[in-house]
Amino acid sequence: MVNVKVKMTSGDAGLLIEFKGNILASIQALMTSGDAGLLLEFKGIILASIQALMTSGDAGLLLEFKGIILASIQALMTSGDAGLLLEFKGIILASIQAL
Repeated sequence: MVNVKVKMTSGDAGLLIEFKGNILASIQALMTSGDAGLLLEFKGIILASIQALMTSGDAGLLLEFKGIILASIQALMTSGDAGLLLEFKGIILASIQAL
């Protein structure tokens, strides 16, 4: 499983993806007009762009790379907890917990 930790720095909203103590990727939030987007980058290389898709009764994200959908991220809100599941073709790859 992948452990995702939120790192908040001044003027910056970021996430670090770490696995067994190794940082695999940093996710930086880029807010542009009329658009909520994230870039997944690793050592300065953009691996994927994440675009928010809002549908009725559902908060979802699609992880896409060069137009190919790699994974769908669905927000699951449970009591006292803000969590996301990263799933691909119905298989849960990682759970993301907001800290």
